[in-house]
Amino acid sequence: MAIYENLSVYKDSYSLLLELYSVCKNLPRDQRFTIGERLKDRLTDVMVCVYHANSNVDKA
Repeated sequence: MAIYENLSVYKDSYSLLLELYSVCKNLPRDQRFTIGERLKDRLTDVMVCVYHANSNVDKA
């Protein structure tokens, strides 16, 4: 099992996701459910890709 919580890229993307959640609370309703949700989905995908890349045996 790879320890991905210690990676700086994972920590930074997680802190960015938390910041995005707090910023999205103040967005207007139409932007919150279009732009905000899209950004949250993309950033979550980045975090999943970091996890998969770190847990992969073949790092190339």
